[in-house]
Amino acid sequence: MPQQKTTKKPSILFLCVNYHSYPELDDYLDSINRAALSFKNPLSVDVKVADNSVENRQPVDVSRYNSIHIEVSPYHKNLGYMGAISRLIQDAGPEKVKTYDFVIVSNVDLLLSESFFTGLLALETDANTGWIAPQIFSQAEKRDRNPKISKRPSANRLKMLMLMFKYPLLYRLYTDWVYRFRDKKQSRSAGRLIYAGHGSLMIFTNLFMQQHANFQFPSFLFGEELFFGELARSSGLKVIYAPEIVVHDIDHASTGKINRRAYCRMNYDSLSKLKPLFNQ
Repeated sequence: MPQQKTTKKPSILFLCVNYHSYPELDDYLDSINRAALSFKNPLSVDVKVADNSVENRQPVDVSRYNSIHIEVSPYHKNLGYMGAISRLIQDAGPEKVKTYDFVIVSNVDLLLSESFFTGLLALETDANTGWIAPQIFSQAEKRDRNPKISKRPSANRLKMLMLMFKYPLLYRLYTDWVYRFRDKKQSRSAGRLIYAGHGSLMIFTNLFMQQHANFQFPSFLFGEELFFGELARSSGLKVIYAPEIVVHDIDHASTGKINRRAYCRMNYDSLSKLKPLFNQ
């Protein structure tokens, strides 16, 4: 009697970073659990949380969640966004991380739609897709933050961005222009190829992680879109925009606490360290 084929259930790993945003973390985990419950087929979802908050806090009550597996790493030291993600990967073991179908890197001031996994796992992509940029809808701005960067910035464009962050008033004028004019002209067709998605939630395929699980991020905070955009580009991997996968951004629970001058200073520092990549 011939054996029946068994279908491997999809496996998804969330790597997320908390920094003094415990209510948002609880809500985010709740939304992941609801989305997993809404998916009609077997699904394996692991969530690893890097707690960058300085003080201790009562651990997450993992007994509340019946559809996802959660582990919290109480680092209690601010390692930065990508610094904490890299630490999570090293602690879990890069070879283990490479076994997942998708690895999702995120903040915690987000809520997944209940159809998140349905949209992700129904998505048809070609074999060299490395990064999927979902719809990240800002509750405050009433807009999708993706596509974040449509085309690879030139070296001159990077210099302009550095100038903007060097002078916070220029940054304010630039962001006003983006929200009022440029954003309205963005093409939001599903399946569109882009350079980079928004860094608040990035969906990486197994193919991407096979090549880049041991990344070395050069700065403390910001610039992750450019960094991963360059990793995808250098590997010949595609970045696609997928608005049918919906995430709600509840708006900067952690980075929103940074004052504008510090925000601009850290962005300038990150761009200065990323700049050599764009001279190649």
